Amino acid sequence: MGTLKCLCCRRQIPANPRLKNQNYCGRPDCQRARRRAWQRKKMATDPAYQENQHRAQKQWQENNPDYWQKYRRNRQKPPPAAPVPQRVKMDTLSRNFLLISGEYLLSPAPQSSVKMDTLLVKISPVSRGWPSAKKDSIGISAAFSYDSRQKMSP
Repeated sequence: MGTLKCLCCRRQIPANPRLKNQNYCGRPDCQRARRRAWQRKKMATDPAYQENQHRAQKQWQENNPDYWQKYRRNRQKPPPAAPVPQRVKMDTLSRNFLLISGEYLLSPAPQSSVKMDTLLVKISPVSRGWPSAKKDSIGISAAFSYDSRQKMSP
């Protein structure tokens, strides 16, 4: 008794001595793949089978003319409504605001209806002298906030 590799799942399985041309294992997904491969081959090579399948499909469509309308009506559900955007108050930093580097727990305000988990964030102020501080909006804000000589200009 030898082993074989399933053409679907690629697992090594013991070969069944009662099955002459076994290529698939007994798992349901593999058996489904085996039947699909057989039907595809049969449709490509057997004109009588192909004609029979077309005739059966046409007869089914005649017996169920409104199948797709019923299917869409029963299955299609409208997409969920978009969540209402929450109004968020963003306090601006004053010019003399002192921010100390470190790790902070960031959580929603108690009055907020937004449900979020608390986040651990690390805040590091960026000085005006940092080369890329002027290239992004966060760096620009930090440069404006921490440089008392800089004028607030857009």
